[in-house]
Amino acid sequence: MRTPNLPFASTLPTATRRKPRLWVKELAVYREWKPDALQRQISLRQGLNIIWAEPSEQGAGGHAAGKTTFCRFLRYLLGDSNFGNDTFRDAFRNKFPNAWVVGEVHLDGEPWLVARFAGITGSPHWSAHGVTFEKLFNEGVERQAYADFTRALQKAFVQPLPIEVYPGSGKQVDWAHLLAWLSRDQEARYDHVLDWRSGYGGASSLGDIHSADRTLLIRTVLGLTQPGELEARREHMRILREKSDCDALIPKLTYARERAEKEYRRVMNAPDTTVTESTLTVEKTGLEREETRILGLIREMRQRDGAGDLLPAQRDKLIEQLADLGQKLEDTEADGKKAKLALDFHEGRITQEEYRKQLAQMPLRADQCSAPLELAVAHGCKLAEALHPSRFSEHVLAKLKTTQEALQARVSSLQEQTARLKRDQADAVKEKQRLERQIAVARQKHQERIEAFENDLALVRRKHEATAELLTLTEELDTERRKSERLQGEQRKSTDYQETLRQKATARQSEFSDVFSLLAGRVLQSENRGTVRFQAEDVRLELDYSDLTSTALTTLKILIFDLAALLASARQSAQHPGFLIHDSPREADLTAAIYRRIFDIPKSEELDETEAPVQYIITTTEPPPDHLKGTPWLVHPPFSSTEKARRFLGDNI
Repeated sequence: MRTPNLPFASTLPTATRRKPRLWVKELAVYREWKPDALQRQISLRQGLNIIWAEPSEQGAGGHAAGKTTFCRFLRYLLGDSNFGNDTFRDAFRNKFPNAWVVGEVHLDGEPWLVARFAGITGSPHWSAHGVTFEKLFNEGVERQAYADFTRALQKAFVQPLPIEVYPGSGKQVDWAHLLAWLSRDQEARYDHVLDWRSGYGGASSLGDIHSADRTLLIRTVLGLTQPGELEARREHMRILREKSDCDALIPKLTYARERAEKEYRRVMNAPDTTVTESTLTVEKTGLEREETRILGLIREMRQRDGAGDLLPAQRDKLIEQLADLGQKLEDTEADGKKAKLALDFHEGRITQEEYRKQLAQMPLRADQCSAPLELAVAHGCKLAEALHPSRFSEHVLAKLKTTQEALQARVSSLQEQTARLKRDQADAVKEKQRLERQIAVARQKHQERIEAFENDLALVRRKHEATAELLTLTEELDTERRKSERLQGEQRKSTDYQETLRQKATARQSEFSDVFSLLAGRVLQSENRGTVRFQAEDVRLELDYSDLTSTALTTLKILIFDLAALLASARQSAQHPGFLIHDSPREADLTAAIYRRIFDIPKSEELDETEAPVQYIITTTEPPPDHLKGTPWLVHPPFSSTEKARRFLGDNI
């Protein structure tokens, strides 16, 4: 295709196709779903389509006649999420609460009947493949989901692209992004070649994809990328993301390390010590060994109670002695009571019956049965009589009265024995209490030693935690700094590599730039050359023409760029749909003569009155060239805001 140094009179190579891959044949608005509720219908064609809102001395003339509304309905039919801003949609639905936007769209030679509800509530949008507009109200039409139509657009124009997601944003490449380029918002004012949506018109502002992504989309659609370039771009964006993350992390790590070092110096009581990664490593290892040593000591000490074996053994022996003394004291006291009872009986202070009764009530010793012998004999106990035949005989009882002195001596002996046992018992209790105090003191000191080791362990652990934290942050900071330096080098290499790939793609990009230059020459009727330079995150359009203001020249460059892409679609850019809408593109300072020449560019592509490799739709308030004011290029009688019926929607909205 290359034709170097094209003058403005040169022609483009012959188109390689006879029809656009995508074009709209019919667009209609119905007040409700009835054949007789048609509000407006516009039939479109391949090639040039002009929607003219003619000026008038009354009212707003060409403005507010509905040109932009027509474009938004057309975009809505092709997949935009809505058809205007909130204010317009509310006003439209208030006027037409049950409205439908319908049309016939041709995709790769096949018709699609598309219907989208535009009212307040109603049926879902739908489509029908292979069906033409004439069958819109035919009940036999097999309706499909509207999403089937947009999926077909995605499959036709996006899936074949060499990218599935944008390397810059990571967003999925979507038909809506391409549609935005092919149908710029009028509110975007044609200020920049990459500004496609203003957001004011109710459509997405495309803020979810970067300028680099839009540039890449244009280049891939136009077939201007070099093999390996997209992979290089993805790798470059990966490097940039990692570098950005790294550079954002380094200040945070620096701040965290400064705080950690301050805590380290406080815990270690080392305000002036030089802190390096190696010293921290040695310190951390030493603290870990110290922690292990102290833990071993604590575990060993917890296996003992601190009192040793001697003191508890002495205490236990005393406990046994006290138990023996207690038993002896109990037995001696019991014997003393019985001896005193016998003395009382001997001296006549109690009767024999009282003696026996009191004796039966006394507690028994371990070697006694549950009843006194006297009571057992009195009740005829054979065992008692056999074992003690003479103990309770009348003779013995009588003899007790003759042994007063012996009884008195026994009572005194038992009383002295009882007193001695009590003294021994008291001494044993004191000794036991002394031993228990010694044991308690030993255990307390042992526990205090354990607690001291535990305090040492806690301090070692605090030191270890502070050291480990500072060491970790030091290592992470050092790692991130080295990583940042490495990524900086990779970024430079990646940038150079991409530039090398772009230079290799220069030939094809130069061909497209030549088309841009050729069209600029035709429009300006001059030999001034224009160029298109594709950069990583921008598309630079250059056109030296001093007779226009910068604003008018910017608008003109964007129009020519879009038209160059449209015409290239019929020759070398198979993924461009060959479809383009320009909504009121004339900038006030753009002269009428230059502006009107734009219309001839798509007109020159027409093979005859019904066939062209592209479809170009332009709305205008400026009158089109005289030779294009009639059919078939003026696809509808001029609209006007001076009369309600002459507005696009036939009513005031």
